[in-house]
Amino acid sequence: MCRWLLGWWLWAGLLECLWAMPAVSVPVNPSVPVRVLQVESIASSALKPPVDTPLTVWRVHQLPDEWIYSHPQYSGTVWYRFSMQWSGGVPEDAWALWLPKVAMNAELWINGRMVGRRGQMDGDRVSRFWYTPLMFDIPENVWQSGDNVIHLRVRARRPLQNGGLAPISLGPVAAVQSLHSRSLWLQNYLVALCGTFVVSLGLFFLVLWVRQTLNRQYLYFGAASIALGLSVSNLFINTPPLPDAQWERLVHLLQLWGALLLSLFPLGFARASWPTAERAVLLMGVSSTLVMLVLPESKWLPIWVGVMSLAISLDAVALSWMLYYIRRERRLRDPIFLGIAGLVMLVLGIHDMMLRVGWLPFDRPYGYPFMVPVLLGALSWLIAGDYANSQKRLSQINNELAERLRLREEELRASFARLTEIERDRATTAERRRILRDMHDGVGAHITTAMRQLEAGHAEPALVAQTLRDSLDQLKLSIDAMNLPPGDVNALLASLRYRLQRRIESAGLVLHWAVDLLPPWPTGQADAAAMRHLQFIVFECFSNALQHARATVLTVSAAMDPGDEGLRITLADNGCGLSGDPSAALHTVRERAALIGATLRVESNRPGTRVVLTLPLSPRALPSGTPPPHRPAPAPAPPDSRPRPPPG
Repeated sequence: MCRWLLGWWLWAGLLECLWAMPAVSVPVNPSVPVRVLQVESIASSALKPPVDTPLTVWRVHQLPDEWIYSHPQYSGTVWYRFSMQWSGGVPEDAWALWLPKVAMNAELWINGRMVGRRGQMDGDRVSRFWYTPLMFDIPENVWQSGDNVIHLRVRARRPLQNGGLAPISLGPVAAVQSLHSRSLWLQNYLVALCGTFVVSLGLFFLVLWVRQTLNRQYLYFGAASIALGLSVSNLFINTPPLPDAQWERLVHLLQLWGALLLSLFPLGFARASWPTAERAVLLMGVSSTLVMLVLPESKWLPIWVGVMSLAISLDAVALSWMLYYIRRERRLRDPIFLGIAGLVMLVLGIHDMMLRVGWLPFDRPYGYPFMVPVLLGALSWLIAGDYANSQKRLSQINNELAERLRLREEELRASFARLTEIERDRATTAERRRILRDMHDGVGAHITTAMRQLEAGHAEPALVAQTLRDSLDQLKLSIDAMNLPPGDVNALLASLRYRLQRRIESAGLVLHWAVDLLPPWPTGQADAAAMRHLQFIVFECFSNALQHARATVLTVSAAMDPGDEGLRITLADNGCGLSGDPSAALHTVRERAALIGATLRVESNRPGTRVVLTLPLSPRALPSGTPPPHRPAPAPAPPDSRPRPPPG
């Protein structure tokens, strides 16, 4: 019994000595950085290095140590330890300890004294240094000759983060600082630069969409770029503005929405109209967001994995469709850029997968932050090419339209020239016809009458001479009508007086002229034919008074109508008057008055005849192509009824 108790005591003492002595010891060369690859670990929530007791069990691990394998489903704190031996005395230079990767935070203890801490280790607001390399400066007074025990306290929280520790490096500050700066630039600064580039790219395309709201693919591409660029911030933001659980939800939602919106962009780029697929993708994103916001952490993470896998599959299908569209459009260079981007993404994706399953060292950087700018950069190149091609096609179309417009203008100019020539010919022809018509109605009628008088054999020479004078006066008045000012009634009456006054006086009539200064006649200003009709009407009234009235006094007056109805021209004589109904007289004159919108009133006073012509002051265009009424040639009067001309 005593021997058994003595043996048990000896074994217990031996085990206690073994437990009290660190199992991992690192020899030190003061001039060369030391790389620690083997440590001991124990899962403990202690705030200080655990005290060795018979119940504490330290396990030996090779670095890198990933909790998913060494501490499955564990959430909390793990302590690591190893020892360093200073055989030649403590170093005189300052040293530093470098952790290329630790998930998520760490505290450094040397010989039972805390040397440094990075981030918040306890509570709900745990800092996130899981992708940031950490360097601890080691004070010179913490070292001691012989063995030096170094503890590292690492904190991580499941299920959102997997804890782990990469190989540790110790050495002079200058050597360790060089390693730390290079790793920090690659894992933080370059990642932040890529995220900034992606977000800026998204903002640019959102502005482009605002200017061209019809192209929704720019909206999807810009929103996807911003979402993916912001999700990359999870790699370098160590102290997020939200609690850890909410921050994780936000980051995962940004990744999900970025992948979903990115699947909609190739459809719009390829001019494909799939409204059902578009609504389904947006509905998937909204429903997944609501579910992830309601469910606890342990439940929404599997849903995110499933929806994210589906979104990545949709991205692959949409990009394949986009590649098919590019090849169909015979754009040879664009598939090369897209193929290079796809190859780079494939290599980086395989790298990250091997890193996740532990086939690559734990401290290697992820390729995901660089996959996003590579993909979006390639797609931006395609968009820029598509935009440039669109602008080129638009420029070609504009040039073609400008050339067509120039040719059409030349054709129109030639057509206008032909029309002008035709119109000039028509005007010339119409003027010739008018002259011929006037000559036929006036000169021709009088000459015909004279011929009939001569053919009858009993016409007096004076009567034939009078008829020929009427013909000559009509011809002169037709020539005068070509040069009358438009709408000037005073000039027209003056021309008639100039041509007919000698004939009137020769016929023994006394002419009373009472013509006021008249305003322009609008109808005569608008149409020269109206002036010719007016001239014919007044001349016909003069001619009738000379030939048939047997008057001794002829009065011509013109003034504004007292009732403001227009211009009133009055011709009155003291002759024999009209026989029969006065309203049936002067048929041709009435037709011409109706053409110019004038009012003609004939009054027979016995003795005397009074003709009143009222011209309206409102313009009235003559019907186009309306010839003046034809005045038939008057029949020769019987010998006993012809008025005899006055002597002289």
